Amino acid sequence: MKKIILTLLLMLSNILMSQNLSFVYELRYKPDFTENGLTNKIFILDVLGKESVFRSEQERRSDSLKQRTGFGTGQSVIYSDQIYIQKNLIRNHIIKSITTPFIKEDYFITISEPLEWNIVSEKQKIGEYDTQKATVRYGGRNWTAWFTSHIPIQEGPYIFHGLPGLIVKISDEKAEYDFNLISTRNSSNTSLFILKKGREITWDNLKKLQLDYYTDPSAPIKSTGARIKIVDPKGNEIKMDTRNISQNIKKRIRDQNNSIELDRLVIYE
Repeated sequence: MKKIILTLLLMLSNILMSQNLSFVYELRYKPDFTENGLTNKIFILDVLGKESVFRSEQERRSDSLKQRTGFGTGQSVIYSDQIYIQKNLIRNHIIKSITTPFIKEDYFITISEPLEWNIVSEKQKIGEYDTQKATVRYGGRNWTAWFTSHIPIQEGPYIFHGLPGLIVKISDEKAEYDFNLISTRNSSNTSLFILKKGREITWDNLKKLQLDYYTDPSAPIKSTGARIKIVDPKGNEIKMDTRNISQNIKKRIRDQNNSIELDRLVIYE
């Protein structure tokens, strides 16, 4: 009987991995150290075979638009908002994509830190899924995941992968980042329309990019002569000169500096 169940699971896994599947997650996170409130954002994990991309709903829409028209939508003006991960589980290659604000130069960092999962016997029902608990340490945070073997794909949100089933929920011990699966769907697409790649950099390179940008956030605007539209959290345009733009962005960078990789936190003075 066990051999039959294992065979069926392998067959189901092969069927699932031959499809383009999309898993929609809601991220509840605390971007601002100065406030207690949480922010919600929708992310989508697109899986095609052993490759995947995890990006915000807005980034996914922008990538799709770029593929069709060559033009995308706007993006955040601060680095800490960027959560864009590509995985190739055949080669065990995980990269975090980074785009410099305004001038939109693309870079990527290879995530080489191994995920040493500890699977425990505790189980619980989350929505329609029977899940099992696992813990891991990554990015200076202790994470608790709940995965389901009913979807035998070794995937999950952000960089998380490698469990014997899809991750339904994962959060750090402070509940500052909490990913929850809210829906799944099939896709007729035959590609993941990933447009970002750019040049590989290190974490130290990224730190320098962040500090240089903080020194003068309006420098890219001055160098390109572009008209930049800054909006408040409600989407209302904030009209200001470059000096005010810099002051506004620097305040946002300082306040919204709760990086998901806490051990890579940049201290701004």
